[in-house]
Order: sequence, then structure tokens, then C-alpha cells
Amino acid sequence: MDLAAIAGEVFIDFPPNWAGRTMADAAFARAGLRRKVGLQVNDVHTQLELLGHDLGIAVVPEPIANKPQAADLHRVELDGHPMRWHVCAAIPPDGRPTPAARALLDQIPELANYEPASALSS
Repeated sequence: MDLAAIAGEVFIDFPPNWAGRTMADAAFARAGLRRKVGLQVNDVHTQLELLGHDLGIAVVPEPIANKPQAADLHRVELDGHPMRWHVCAAIPPDGRPTPAARALLDQIPELANYEPASALSS
């Protein structure tokens, strides 16, 4: 589905300075579209609950669309507007992270190939 098809809907989204909101706002702006965020939340589970009550729609990354709490929501793939963000990691000045940090860093290349972008509604 193209962004223009959902631009007139009311969105349930995060605060403007959060990565997911910034990406969605930028994608709509690149497409020359404006959207209305009617409800602002600060956690995914509240967002999914509000979506389940048919209070709006949301643009979410794939892991959110795949949560068990989203199983009853309607999901559509968004066409032509890839939304990606950069993930950075800070390590100690000596460049030797702890074993736990090393295990996390080892996962980053696998996550780097991830393709998000779905829209959810009830």
C-alpha cells in the first residue's frame, strides 16, 4: 500500500524525537504528504492496545507487527518508502567489550539486513 492511501488516517505514534516516529515523519515528508498523529504513546503495548480499539493506525517495524499482541490487527505492507535507521554501539576506549557486550555486538551484522515497514490497524 502506498503512503498516500493512509495519509488521511489518524495515527497512533510515539513522541517526535523517537526513532520510529522520526522515520515515519520523514517518509511521509519525502512523499510530499502530511499526516495527523492523534494519539501519542510512550510504549509499544499501549500503542497496540489502542490500535485494537480502532482508535487509529500506526506505521511500525516488522518485530512490532509480529508481536502476539498484534495478531488480531490488520497488517499491510508499505510500498516504495523504505524506512531504516542506524544502530550504533559504544565500546570502551580500550576497544575490548565485556563478554556480554561482545555477544550483543556479534548480533549487529545479522540485524543490519532487517527490512521493516508495515502499517497496522484494527
